[in-house]
Amino acid sequence: MTTTDKAKITPLRLGVIGTGQISQILLPLLPPETIAIAGLTDLNPDSARALAEKSGSPPIFSDYTSLFASKEIEAVYIATPPSTHLPLTLAALKAGKHVICEKPWMLNADEAQKVAAEVAKHPDLKVGCCSSRFCFSPAAEVARQKVSATALGTLRQARIIARVDRPSPLDKLPPWMRSIQLTGGGAGADWGVYEIEWLRSILGSALNPVSLTATLDYWGREGSGLESSYQVTISCADNLEVQLIRTAEIGPSEHCAELRGDRAGLNVPFAPNAKDNLARLYTLGPDGKAVETLLDVPPTEDWGLILCGPLLNLAAAVRLGTPVAASAESQILVHEILDAIYTSGREGHPLVFKK
Repeated sequence: MTTTDKAKITPLRLGVIGTGQISQILLPLLPPETIAIAGLTDLNPDSARALAEKSGSPPIFSDYTSLFASKEIEAVYIATPPSTHLPLTLAALKAGKHVICEKPWMLNADEAQKVAAEVAKHPDLKVGCCSSRFCFSPAAEVARQKVSATALGTLRQARIIARVDRPSPLDKLPPWMRSIQLTGGGAGADWGVYEIEWLRSILGSALNPVSLTATLDYWGREGSGLESSYQVTISCADNLEVQLIRTAEIGPSEHCAELRGDRAGLNVPFAPNAKDNLARLYTLGPDGKAVETLLDVPPTEDWGLILCGPLLNLAAAVRLGTPVAASAESQILVHEILDAIYTSGREGHPLVFKK
């Protein structure tokens, strides 16, 4: 999946709505030859000024409506709390701007469907979601190639396993991240959308859920409704089982994706902070036992590539006419699965998908 071709494009003039933590980290990493920051706006003027100083001193707009009105801005990056993504995305489309929106894309599948319907009315605009971040790593590309070439045979299992540190206390987080109404959920809305989108990108039509069972854990965030861990099993058509396992614990960190087919298996790192940053292929030897082969894949360790990937992908889509990685239409499935995780986990029973 190519994010951009620097030799063929001029910088995309980007307006930024929301200058909080993710923008403060991400914008200084963007290559200016690909994306030019053309304007900023935030409810906190001090935050906007601080980011402007690190981003070439672009103009600061008083609000998003004045930013949308600027003819100097071609596209907008929406980096505000999830509860604002729906109205801001719709307003950006009405203003004729390309859009890249932070994850989670929307609060639920109903909102995702509304946006997809509106995007369909604007075929000249490119609209994407940052849930695609982990789809741009070398390891993800290898996984995509192995699956598309059927090198693993018929897929039987796909797992993403994450073991992470105990979450920070809620009072250490920004106020909006303590509210389920503003965030849409806890670890699932924060990380689950990345994992679901990665699987959608790699598995394609094989990610066809039939039923789902989930359990949620609130260790360290009891009473908030914001889960800190989840374990999910998704039964898909054609006998494919998908698992998402994210546990907050005291121990070593791990971010690993495992794909198992009837001919071979593949382990790849999911995130740059994976304990094992190498890709491994497993095949059957003459004795019927698994043989491990270390693949020649660059380690997944560049957070800049991960964080900037969706924005660079949007720039390439606008300049070269290529598709965005995580389109509005694709995020309907992502949110249908996330909604099912919350329904099953909170109500304590499996959920069957309607076809």
